[in-house]
Amino acid sequence: MFYDDEYNEFRQPERVSHVRVLHASPNAPRVDIYANDRLIARNILYKEFSEYRRIPSGNYRIRVYPAGKTKNPVISTRLTAIPGSILTLAVIGMLPNVNILPVLEPRFPQSLGRSCVRFVHVSPNAPSVNISTSSGTGLFKNVSYKNITNYACIAPSNYTFQLRSSKTNNVVLTVPNVRLLPNKFYTVYIVGLVVKTPPLQALVALDGRTYIKRSDEVPLNYDQV
Repeated sequence: MFYDDEYNEFRQPERVSHVRVLHASPNAPRVDIYANDRLIARNILYKEFSEYRRIPSGNYRIRVYPAGKTKNPVISTRLTAIPGSILTLAVIGMLPNVNILPVLEPRFPQSLGRSCVRFVHVSPNAPSVNISTSSGTGLFKNVSYKNITNYACIAPSNYTFQLRSSKTNNVVLTVPNVRLLPNKFYTVYIVGLVVKTPPLQALVALDGRTYIKRSDEVPLNYDQV
C-alpha cells in the first residue's frame, strides 16, 4: 500500500486520486497501460509521460501491454491509490524484467518561495550517484537504482546538476540549464543506459500538485479489485 506522510486525518480526504505513466524502460516498445481492465494510457513511447488521469481511490490491478495488445502483459501488478494521492507510475527495467515503480507526489502546494527538486534513479546499469549543483553544493548521496530521494528546497534559479559515481567520483551525467521556478515541485528522472543506447539522460518533470486542483468530485466508477 502507498503511504502518504502528508495525509492529515483532520482533513476531509479526497475520494479521487490522480495517476500518470512514465515509460522509462530503455528496450521496451510503446506500451498501453490498463487499470482494472480500463485503458488509462495509450501508445506511450520511451521517455514519454502520459497525462494525469483522475480515478477513484482504491485497489487496482495494473497491466502493461505492448501497444495495441491485450494479451500476455509484460507487467501485471496490484496497487492501492489512497484518497487524494497523486502518482507517477514509472515503467522501469529491461525486457523481460520490467516492473512498475510508483512515485508518490506531494498532495498540497507549497508557497514558501522555494523550488523543491528531487531525483529518481531508474537507469538499470548506472551506478549509485552523488548529486550536486555545478557550484559544488551537495544535494543527495548514494542514490542507487530505484531510489527516490526526498525533495531539496532551494532558491529559484537556473541550475546545472552533476551526477558523480558514489565509488569513483567520476562524472556520470551532467544535467545543464534546469530552470527551477518558485513554489514548484520538480522530479528529475535519470533514465537510459551508461555507455550504451539509449544514452543516460535526465527528464525534468513538473509534479502534479503544481497544477492539479483539489476536488471531491467522484468520476465514473472503476471496478475495484
